[in-house]
Amino acid sequence: MGGVIHPLHQVDLLTPAERKITEKEYWAQRRGQEKLDELNQKMKEDGITPKETRYQTEKQFLRDAIDDAASTAQSPEEFSKILDEKYHIIFKISRNRYSYLHPGRKKYITERNLGTRYTEDFLLKAFEENTKSHREQKEEILEQQAPNTSTDLPTVPFSDTSAISTPFIFIKSDLRLVIDLQTCIKAQQSGAYAQKVKLTNLKQMAQTVAYIQEHGYNSLDDFHVELNQASDQTSAPRKSLKDTEQQLKDVNEQIEKVKDL
Repeated sequence: MGGVIHPLHQVDLLTPAERKITEKEYWAQRRGQEKLDELNQKMKEDGITPKETRYQTEKQFLRDAIDDAASTAQSPEEFSKILDEKYHIIFKISRNRYSYLHPGRKKYITERNLGTRYTEDFLLKAFEENTKSHREQKEEILEQQAPNTSTDLPTVPFSDTSAISTPFIFIKSDLRLVIDLQTCIKAQQSGAYAQKVKLTNLKQMAQTVAYIQEHGYNSLDDFHVELNQASDQTSAPRKSLKDTEQQLKDVNEQIEKVKDL
């Protein structure tokens, strides 16, 4: 009786695979998919729409979850949190080796049983790239927001500060967010340094406005309210710390008196 001939699954024993699938796992996946297809067919005949159409081995479940978490995580801690909260996978580091516990298992599956994409070296590089990408996106957003932070700001490229007027650059501020060109001796002596200060002031002012807008400070009163609340929250711990320091000082004095007796 004839049948469909499936190609044999070949395993490369010499080159480490990014996603290591053994012969045993390969056939387990095939058998599991066939059983799932049969079950789904019966459900369709009964008028039920199957929710799961793709069978996953435990290792493949781990691979897919790790790939997803590694695409955004910027550190092992964030990576572990995503795996736990989203997939209920427990992540463990032992002797610089990564291991993963499937929610349906009691024994960890090590990185070398999943492939090179799931090792410490590969994932640390992924976290580093994610951090770099996130930082670049944040800087790009700030640069895009900077020219539009105020209708009073002149529209000029950051690289060209010659069109920026002195009154714009000199803004008296007790917060010292900008450098006063009128009192900066070094800026008066060096035209190049003065241009650099103008550029720095412009960026600093744009970031300040963006910060104010982001935190919803519509007026100076709003800012003082937030400042007072923060001050109240820190006053109690400060007082407690001072009381503790005084108590320790008193104890030390008593100890010195005992030593003198």
